Amino acid sequence: MFAFLVGRVKYGITLLVVSFLNFGNVAIAGESTQVSILEGGDTKIYGVNYYRPNTGWAPQLWVQYDKSSVESDFKKIRSLGLNTVRVFLTYRSFFWGGNKLDLSGLKKLDHMIATAKKNNIRLILVGLEAWEGVPAWAKGDRFRDDAIIYRTKLYWAQLSARYRGEQTILSFELANEPNIPWPTTDVLDDWKSAYGDLMKVQLSREDVAALWVSALSKSIKDIDPDRLVTIGLIQTSIPVGLGKPSHYSAFNPKKIERSLDFYQIHLYPNEGGWYNYERRNDKLRNLAYLRGIVEKIRELGKPVVIGEFGWYGGGKVKIKTGAYLPYAKEDAQANWNRSLMCVTEGLVSGWLNWGMYDAPEANDVSTHTGLYDAQGKLKVWGASFSLISQHHISSSYVRRNHRDENDWESASGSLRESLALKEAMIKRNLFEISALPCKP
Repeated sequence: MFAFLVGRVKYGITLLVVSFLNFGNVAIAGESTQVSILEGGDTKIYGVNYYRPNTGWAPQLWVQYDKSSVESDFKKIRSLGLNTVRVFLTYRSFFWGGNKLDLSGLKKLDHMIATAKKNNIRLILVGLEAWEGVPAWAKGDRFRDDAIIYRTKLYWAQLSARYRGEQTILSFELANEPNIPWPTTDVLDDWKSAYGDLMKVQLSREDVAALWVSALSKSIKDIDPDRLVTIGLIQTSIPVGLGKPSHYSAFNPKKIERSLDFYQIHLYPNEGGWYNYERRNDKLRNLAYLRGIVEKIRELGKPVVIGEFGWYGGGKVKIKTGAYLPYAKEDAQANWNRSLMCVTEGLVSGWLNWGMYDAPEANDVSTHTGLYDAQGKLKVWGASFSLISQHHISSSYVRRNHRDENDWESASGSLRESLALKEAMIKRNLFEISALPCKP
């Protein structure tokens, strides 16, 4: 149904073009329509992050790879009207030795690609990730250690050569939620740097991130020039309301822009503590905060995809402190997720839910974030997301003139500025979301 094509246009802008012959599961006669995700349109990315329940946590998808389960799951994904799957590639299954791609892992990936193609699904391939362990060669600072960087570039080069031109792969994702480590233990992780100038430390971290992204992206583009490249940014890539200086990921969207074809951001409601559905004001503040994060990135001029979003429903959630978030009905999960889509509509080119299934083994909200529960029953949110994906009409982002594009640049070095930016962002967006027709 969907064919994703890459086109180069005047001024060197990379477009991701979506060509479709039918909508949802209903065939439509006539010529295909092309829609660029750069400016929005009737067709967007609707998808899911894929891992299977009851395979451990972190999930052991590849070492426990089951062809029949993948085939069944991808058929379900397509039946919901979704068109994209994001999946993590691991050291253990694909590059444990650090020299050559692992043939057994590649055979499994070949099967997943063939299954995706059969179901008109595109894949975002993330990695290398540590879900199945970390080899000796990769233990260290992967962003600063030249030996680790060399082997990582080798991995991407070999993967690019094997899958050059494969259109079932929507993009390669260099890393999931990377965060540049603090350079030395001599730098205190508070707002008073031992160097006496915290901004210098943050700028140095940003430079490390930019060089790393550039090097890995080049290793892909040198072999497969039309392959889309992205990275999975944590929401603290915009330094808003930081608790500690190290909470800033240092992957400054402005500094890595030239190495990426589109931005990917992950959004979860943690403003004021983890959202527990109890107060509407908490909901609105979280929505205003997350919308503001997306706006800051979208204003840089490249497409934005929400690569992870969602919240829990159908149970209670144990968090790392040992406490529990209270029981929430599935309707509450669906309401939050629809609201998040509502306030980011017009700003982004797609949404990928965190988890196809609930994951009972998880130690966070992943226990109840799925479209399906762990037994395979479609949840309220799964049915709702399916309807949205098949009947949603996109709108375009209208840039607002009152925004100061540089008002977050120094916030990573100042607690006062970081908190002030957050409050200003929330205030602005509370006003704007109150006027949205979708009424979150």
